[in-house]
Amino acid sequence: MLSDYLPCYNGGHCLDPTTVTVKKYIVFAASVSNSNWGIITCYNLKDAKSQVSKEYSSVTVMIVIVGVLAAAGIGFAVFCFTSPLDTISSIIHRIENGDKDVRIDIATKDEFGLLSSSLNTLFDKLFDSEQRFKTVLSMMDNVVFEVNLKNYRVDVSDNFNKKFSFRAKDDSIKESFLYKIKIYKDDAARFHEDVNRILTENIDHMEGEYRLRNYYGDFSWIRIKVKKYFNKNNVPTKIIGML
Repeated sequence: MLSDYLPCYNGGHCLDPTTVTVKKYIVFAASVSNSNWGIITCYNLKDAKSQVSKEYSSVTVMIVIVGVLAAAGIGFAVFCFTSPLDTISSIIHRIENGDKDVRIDIATKDEFGLLSSSLNTLFDKLFDSEQRFKTVLSMMDNVVFEVNLKNYRVDVSDNFNKKFSFRAKDDSIKESFLYKIKIYKDDAARFHEDVNRILTENIDHMEGEYRLRNYYGDFSWIRIKVKKYFNKNNVPTKIIGML
């Protein structure tokens, strides 16, 4: 009997709304304010669970859909943001590998377009400076070389081949003239000692005269002057020298 469960049933009075489970039903009871009336509603428990399950499934599906759409939106936003950066990074990498003519093709009005324009201007200026430097070197009688102390590679100006018979197998320092060129026997020990000092010791310059084999197979007196450069942390980064 409902009276066994609801005090407001059969003449009682419910001060507060009451919800109880009676066998297979959910019963809700409440008094109507300012009256002697009350309201009682019954709902089949099985139907209620089924309805809740359906609503839960709908909510779950909705959450999954919203999550997928959100993930897709984030992915698209990330792609739109990183794609120009990937393009810029790729062009810089190509320029580092010797492709001096390539430029960044981003003409948008946003920050990426402004950055690309600034970098292209910088690349043009660096290219012009490099061309002027090579032109000056080609007019000089001296040989200029640079040792990169990060990867231990050696670059030598083109006129080196006009003065010396030595030809390096590659641009590594161990295959360079600093280690492999023919030196007059009385100067060899001093030459190699000076090279090792400028490479390994904390000194910023070196100068010496040595007899090196020239293009014609004879030995010529050559003066070598070098300057070592350091970064802001006082770590040596390169050596520039002149023969």
